[in-house]
Amino acid sequence: MSPVSRKRKPKKQRRTRRPAGPRTWPWWSDATAAVLAGMDELLAAQTPGQLEQATAELLGGVLYAEVQRQNEGFQLDNWLATVIEAAAGVPSSAAARLLCGITAIAANEVAGNALDRLGDLTNEGYAEPRWILQTILIRPTGTAQVLRDAYGTRFGVILDCAYMDRSGTGEVYVIDVDACSGGMAVVGGRVCRDAEEAAAVWRDLAGSAAAGAARPEPADLAVLADLLRAHTEFGIMGDEPRAMMDEYFRARRRIQDFWMAASPAEVPVSRWERELSESVDAEPFLAGFAQWCADRDDPAAGEPLLRDVVDAWLEGSLEYARLACSPHRVRLLQDLIAVEWPADELPAVARILPSWVRWCAERTGIGPDLAARSVAAAERDSSSWNAVVGGDSWFVGAE
Repeated sequence: MSPVSRKRKPKKQRRTRRPAGPRTWPWWSDATAAVLAGMDELLAAQTPGQLEQATAELLGGVLYAEVQRQNEGFQLDNWLATVIEAAAGVPSSAAARLLCGITAIAANEVAGNALDRLGDLTNEGYAEPRWILQTILIRPTGTAQVLRDAYGTRFGVILDCAYMDRSGTGEVYVIDVDACSGGMAVVGGRVCRDAEEAAAVWRDLAGSAAAGAARPEPADLAVLADLLRAHTEFGIMGDEPRAMMDEYFRARRRIQDFWMAASPAEVPVSRWERELSESVDAEPFLAGFAQWCADRDDPAAGEPLLRDVVDAWLEGSLEYARLACSPHRVRLLQDLIAVEWPADELPAVARILPSWVRWCAERTGIGPDLAARSVAAAERDSSSWNAVVGGDSWFVGAE
């Protein structure tokens, strides 16, 4: 969702740095110690799903605290490897549970290391009761269902999961995906008993715009590729919400395993990724907007920067969400433009956006209450752009 046809200031970069070889960072040792200090909390888990969830929240809570204050060292798979080694050096039931949880949620290349260390503790009798070992056996089956909020920019993807040894009743994992920014972002998730519970959890995560979302529906692989393909790895910006950090490891693992089950030969390429090399044709949208403005004597269609604003709006968007106009999407565009565009162009953009959002709202058929929220976001004074507002972040918007 950023313009590429004009010279702009440098884009805001994610703060991930990737050194040539493995290295540690000063904050890693404190973060690892915090995980070990909290691993006794895992002893309260009574089921594999509870253990998995508790592990995700333990790691996520520690990482959330760190990313707020650190500027480097975000090679988090490497950090997790240090957690695994540290846990293996503290033989205990809590450490065995932590290694079970990490084996279940870490990326496959990291999970193997955790499994090896878990084997040592299992041989020493710490992996008790035996049900905790079921935690490492859960896998997506390759089938999924999807929900979408009223704006059309927030999705709940429910992955059916089962135990590899066919024990237990299985579970589902719901992934909360925000599609307001190019690239899609996993902003939350949770293990649930079934799709009905998962839908309720997602509606709570996604807010009031998701309250009336229909029941989950089966999704084809093309839609799932749009929503899930981007999450093979994450970068860190520093304002990630807690729910997003809880899913930092698990979402990537579940998506890896989902595609292994659903499309083992080849992971489909998302449509928005293909379009990044070929910009979306803005002409039909510009023509429709120009006619709408002409019918209302609205001068916005005559603004010289209109094409650039529309290009920025369309870039990285899903084909079926081109005009989706949630307040969060509007604020993200304002934020990005404030960072990348010359300051003297912002007033012109501010004159265009309210009319553009009204047109989008009419075209997408959202109700007047939802439309009013989006227009209010579009009418913000440009001096307030690129500022955190009401709990907003790059990834998750306040309503």
